[in-house]
Amino acid sequence: MWSPFLMRRHRFVAGWFAALLCIVCLHLYFTFNTVEKSQTAGHRRKLKLQHEEKLQAEDRKNGDRIVAGENQSAIKKYDQVQQSRKASAENNAHNRPGQQESSHSSGLLSNPHETQSAFTNGRKDRKLYEPPPNESPSKRLPQAIMIGTGKCGTRALLEYLGMHPYVVHASREVHFFDRDENFDQGLGWYRAQMPTSYSNQVTIEKSPAYVEHERSAPEIYKMNKTIRLIWVVKDPVVRLMSAVALQQSATPRHFYLERINGTLAIKKYNNAVNRGKYIVHLRKWLKFFPLSQASQ
Repeated sequence: MWSPFLMRRHRFVAGWFAALLCIVCLHLYFTFNTVEKSQTAGHRRKLKLQHEEKLQAEDRKNGDRIVAGENQSAIKKYDQVQQSRKASAENNAHNRPGQQESSHSSGLLSNPHETQSAFTNGRKDRKLYEPPPNESPSKRLPQAIMIGTGKCGTRALLEYLGMHPYVVHASREVHFFDRDENFDQGLGWYRAQMPTSYSNQVTIEKSPAYVEHERSAPEIYKMNKTIRLIWVVKDPVVRLMSAVALQQSATPRHFYLERINGTLAIKKYNNAVNRGKYIVHLRKWLKFFPLSQASQ
């Protein structure tokens, strides 16, 4: 009576035990497999680092060999130069007794390390600007003038030109030719407003109001007939919009516009508008400075 029940119970326990055993085995398998993989990856990383260190060591050795070879080459060149100098000195002493050639006068260095430095760093020692020898800076009249036009990027262009080491410019707008109080003080006062410069530098002055002033063209021609004139222009409508944006009035459009017979139009006698009439100003300047001068 009890035997079937016991058999079923033993089978149930045996099944659970077998399942538990399988779970434990799988857990151990995956655990050991993960550890083995981790160890293998760590070992590979170690081998890779060792390989990289070995390559770096070889590169350093090769670099040392190259540097040593360059040093030997420079010293060899130095020895050749010294031998040539020695032979030349002996010939000179034989031909002209009592006279010896100085190593400094020949322009050669007496140190092999200096010789190597001269071979490798010759271009690095060059300066962007070198003033003329035995010359002191002084204030000069400009060799170029930026005559216009306002709100066309004249200040930006002047700053860009000033980045060149052979160009210097006045720090502010001088307004010499368009303002009576400045013009009456003469060219000496105008020269005093310029920065100091050397004879191999170009001095530039910028006053965009010159382009429209009646006195500017003839007086600049009297000062220097061959002077270079820089005139910056852009779309006159865009330029006028930039000028309007600078107005402090709450309604700046009324300063430039008027109604004529019920039609809205731009005021005829407005300086901001007149500055954009480039052809009118160009005709005045061409009377003194022909276009052919630009190609000279």
